[in-house]
Amino acid sequence: MQVPRCQIDGCELDLSSAKDYHRKHRVCENHSKCPKVFVNGLERRFCQQCSRFHAVSEFDEKKRSCRKRLSHHNARRRKAQGVFPLNSERLYDRRQHTSM
Repeated sequence: MQVPRCQIDGCELDLSSAKDYHRKHRVCENHSKCPKVFVNGLERRFCQQCSRFHAVSEFDEKKRSCRKRLSHHNARRRKAQGVFPLNSERLYDRRQHTSM
């Protein structure tokens, strides 16, 4: 059986004792959080949403999630808030009235 290693150019860290997540995606914890790395000679960043490497240009500033996935994530959050708007004041008032 082959030893799992980090796929970053020049790293090849043995991932045998790493977390399952890092073994599965073949990236060491250190490189999974780097703003840029080289994979097969290409400048990349690991996306924590997709669990894949993308071109650095697909990310905003130092974010670790690509714009495409962040857009989907934010759209889901906006949709959920539209259905059940969170109004903490109203919720607090109801709690006060029910505890009397």
